[in-house]
Amino acid sequence: GGDGKGRETGEGEGNGRGTREGDGATRTVEERTQSVRENPKVTGDRAALEKMLREAEAGDPGAMGELEAIERWLAEGREVEVLPERQNAGVKNPDYRVDGEVVEVKSRTESLSKRWIKDQIRSANQQVEQSGLGEQGAVELQLREQAAESATLEGVERQVRGQFNENRSGSLNRVSVYRNGELLGEWIRQLDGSVTRTYPP
Repeated sequence: GGDGKGRETGEGEGNGRGTREGDGATRTVEERTQSVRENPKVTGDRAALEKMLREAEAGDPGAMGELEAIERWLAEGREVEVLPERQNAGVKNPDYRVDGEVVEVKSRTESLSKRWIKDQIRSANQQVEQSGLGEQGAVELQLREQAAESATLEGVERQVRGQFNENRSGSLNRVSVYRNGELLGEWIRQLDGSVTRTYPP
């Protein structure tokens, strides 16, 4: 037998993935951005992607957050489309379409304020609403450093429910909050408009 065996040793096709996947500590930002650039699952507006990757390489916190989100989606096997940067009445378009769903990413490293999560949900809702795409979208909030340390599920949920409910942020169908790259909480809009926390159950 033996045919076709031994191929799994990986002839370098995986862009150095496999052994180091998700191991952000040992890879430089340049290696990480290069891996995203070369990944065939990342499609869409190359100019917008390049701008974000260059900003990440320069250490911009927002761009670093977007890079982290793209890496997470790719690790989950998702298709990532970069949407063109457009302003609609001064409001930036949502950034991505992930497996067909419009997704806006917001990141924070400073300690959480009583309003930050609410404000980001409101802003993402406005971006989706005014995008002209005519569909609902999602927002993924990423908390790192002091923001992660100061975040509790209870405190986060209070802010989420204050802004993402039957009567508010109707252009969003999902709010997910990540703490240091791990899902902390996820809320989904049901068909009747009500909002349910689906994680943790």
